[in-house]
Amino acid sequence: MQTLIILLSFLFNFHPLHLTITNLDYDAKAKNYTISIKIFTDDLQTMVLKKTGRKIPTDASTWSIDDVKSVNKYVLGSFQIISVSALKMTYLSKKSSENSVTLTYSTKIPEKKDVFIRNSLMMELYGDQKNLIITKKDSSEKGYELEKGKEQTQIEL
Repeated sequence: MQTLIILLSFLFNFHPLHLTITNLDYDAKAKNYTISIKIFTDDLQTMVLKKTGRKIPTDASTWSIDDVKSVNKYVLGSFQIISVSALKMTYLSKKSSENSVTLTYSTKIPEKKDVFIRNSLMMELYGDQKNLIITKKDSSEKGYELEKGKEQTQIEL
């Protein structure tokens, strides 16, 4: 009976979808981009532990400053916006939902430059990981899909 309870508990907490969603939204007034990355919290918890040795709480609203630093170390090491070199991304906030967290950053992207995004979030963890990127500037919206073996793409802004 105890084994059945453990198995059912695992099944209900397991999600078969291995996905992150990133939104890059241009703020014309501030002349910068806001980057929002939505990640399943349990996957993020696993990768932060693997990469930094820190076990973060599942509930992001309880993260300490050190937890946020560890999360940012992993995320910013796996997600980069590149224009000649990697651009500096500034952490703004986190928002928890039932089983995910949305991390928000900002950056300035030079006009009329070739821009690439490298997103290898969770790809070490899952072979079928997909990382979706949606860019929005003015009324133009474009989507990109990255996967293992294709972790980088050139984007149009």
